[in-house]
Amino acid sequence: MNLKDMLNEVLTQSTFLARSSFVNSTDPDDKQMVSIANMVVSEIVDFYPWTPLRTVHQIQLQDNQTRYTLPSDYSAMVPGSVWESDGSRPVDAPVHDGCWYQLKFSSLSSAGAVRGRFYGNVFEVAETDPGKILDLEYISKWVIRSEAGAGKELFTADTDTFVLNDQMLIQGIKAAWADAKELVQADKWLMKFYARMNREIAKTSGAQKISSRPKTTRRDPYYPLYRT
Repeated sequence: MNLKDMLNEVLTQSTFLARSSFVNSTDPDDKQMVSIANMVVSEIVDFYPWTPLRTVHQIQLQDNQTRYTLPSDYSAMVPGSVWESDGSRPVDAPVHDGCWYQLKFSSLSSAGAVRGRFYGNVFEVAETDPGKILDLEYISKWVIRSEAGAGKELFTADTDTFVLNDQMLIQGIKAAWADAKELVQADKWLMKFYARMNREIAKTSGAQKISSRPKTTRRDPYYPLYRT
């Protein structure tokens, strides 16, 4: 489905009439739905490091250069994924504060190992090692595709599509739209949205489901044996 199809699905499921366009419409209600769709997209991307959004980037170290700009769609690094591309050893990144400042401001050597830190969309290494190539895996924030297949962060056309599950996004838009309109179904639809996200997490990564409600009971790990 594209954006227009998904927004009309929300309207149809809520017993409202479908619209012919949204992004280029002058109707405030249509513009509100596009804005809500983009808000929900951002929430979904931030909620979990979705496996389909993972991608690989290479950095070739240059002489006298320690800082390297990451791709424009970079959102977050996949922990433990930074390696020297020949597979010889992992890169120590991100280095903890104490070791990092020692490497930068003292004569302490990295002993040939690559050590680095992330500063927003910049990766910095402690010492240059010209020619060495690093592989890292990161989460892309480009969860939208244009009709031509180009990636982007938010919906800007009715023909744009969503990389993750369409029904999950529809459920999220439905819940947020109902909340904006102060419909009585808003809370029930929000619970369905989080339940759908949990199912998608389990399908895409095999992860344990994340509860939207805190657990209220817990057994003490040091429970006395005489009570059993």
